[in-house]
Formats: sequence, structure tokens, C-alpha cells
Amino acid sequence: MCIHRRQLLLLGATAIVAPGLVACGRATDSVTAPPASSFGPDDAVTVTGNTVDVDVSRVPAFAAATTSEVAIVFLGAQVIVVKRGAADFRALSNVCPHSGCGVSGVRPPRLVCPCHGSEFVFTGRRLEGPAPTGLQVLPATYDAATQRLRIQRLPG
Repeated sequence: MCIHRRQLLLLGATAIVAPGLVACGRATDSVTAPPASSFGPDDAVTVTGNTVDVDVSRVPAFAAATTSEVAIVFLGAQVIVVKRGAADFRALSNVCPHSGCGVSGVRPPRLVCPCHGSEFVFTGRRLEGPAPTGLQVLPATYDAATQRLRIQRLPG
């Protein structure tokens, strides 16, 4: 079998690069793409400066949650909202304190950063991984009459 110079170069590059790709992938092998239900609908969120308003009535997962906590990631707003009870919500920044990636994996009761595998509980506390601290808890107020959650992102 005859191997041309281009094929030989490609084989050589594959032999050098492939092990590196496998090594990079190991940190996130256990991190799978979160189900679509872990993401909040874009039309439920309004961002104005550092203020995020979430129309809770437009998030089906919040209506479905009756007894256990549920976490929803709003990627565009860079926040995670955890519903803890009928009118009890917690807001977290989804910016991982390790390298700034967006925490987007939801595996109850854990939140997972897909970049390097840091894991956090729904309170924001760090469980494991390279993140030096937990996720930032954001000030939030819920108005039950309007079903709106107002979150104040901290400047950073």
C-alpha cells in the first residue's frame, strides 16, 4: 500500500493531537448536555443593565415543581434560578469562579460546569472540581401577585 506525503502528514498530526483531545475530554466525560427543560425560555426574561426580571409564570418547569427543588438556567441572562417552594426562589450567577465558563448542567441536586467539571449544590456551595469557591448568590425578590422575580446581578 502506498501512502502519499499528505496522508503521512495527516496521520502524524492525528497521532500527536488525538491523545491531547482525549486528555482534554476526560475532565468533562461525566458532564452531559443538560436536558432542554433545564433551560429557561428566552421570552420569560428581561435584562436591563444589571437587573434581570423573570416572569415565573412563563417557565413550565416551575409550575410543574411541587415538592422538590428545581433549577433553571437562563443562559442569556447568566443566572440560575432555583425554585425551593411555592413562592421561594434563590438566584445564582451561572459564571463559574474557576475560569468564567457558564454553568449550565443541571443534575439535581447538582449544578455542573461543562468546561472543567466543577460541581455545586442548588445553594451555590462548591462540591468538587477546580472552582475555588461556590457560585455567587444574587439578591432577588419575588412578587407573588405578578409572579415576577427580580434579580440584581452584581457588577463584575
